[in-house]
Amino acid sequence: MRFETETRSYQCRDCKASYQSEVLLINGQEHVRVEVCHTCSRRIAEQRERDVADAILADKLKTAQGMEVRRREICPMEFRTEAEGGNTSLPRMDSASPEWRKLLHWRFGPRGLLVRGETGRCKTRAMWRVLRSLFDKGKSVAAFTSAKFDRDCRDAGGNFTLSKWFDGLVSVDALFIDDLGKAQWTPSTEAQFFDLIDERTRSGFPLLVTTNDDRATLAARISEDRSGPLIRRLAEYCESVVL
Repeated sequence: MRFETETRSYQCRDCKASYQSEVLLINGQEHVRVEVCHTCSRRIAEQRERDVADAILADKLKTAQGMEVRRREICPMEFRTEAEGGNTSLPRMDSASPEWRKLLHWRFGPRGLLVRGETGRCKTRAMWRVLRSLFDKGKSVAAFTSAKFDRDCRDAGGNFTLSKWFDGLVSVDALFIDDLGKAQWTPSTEAQFFDLIDERTRSGFPLLVTTNDDRATLAARISEDRSGPLIRRLAEYCESVVL
């Protein structure tokens, strides 16, 4: 079998212009050759690059849109900013509780964030600004009011899905409990929350909490055998901010 190359003249498949190309000959027969001229070849390559770039951009846009939908699903309208189509006004927050912006200095890591203060101090709204920044960084978030955490925990136990529910909350990047101490939890919910703090801190995942209570009043709302250890863990594993 004889292999050789030869330069021959051809007509471009696309623009019909004449061009020369080196062709592979096997036993004198053409085997491989370029079917378009250099100009059309360059145009095709550039178009492929644009198509790839457009596909990447479309994928990023789709991902961003999906994240925004997920944010809206999790964050109640009341706590979205006006720019996000919600009812939270940042200027009003600055007026009512200017210290809220120091929460934005918190950085994602093993130590969580415990925000305490009286009603009307924008604790929940401020925490949702922190959660928004986590969303923007691609972190997964689970958020509960104190009452909803109790309901979901009891529902999971009743449906025999408690382990799955619990494991999902252990592995989410950031877990937010709003108004801790406001709802009266069952002993079972208290036990699950206590275990959840332990599991998340072992895994290096933070807990974010808001509460109207101080240590004494929060302890009074929790079972006597758990109040001390639970509050110690919150103090140990969360940065405390008072608004």
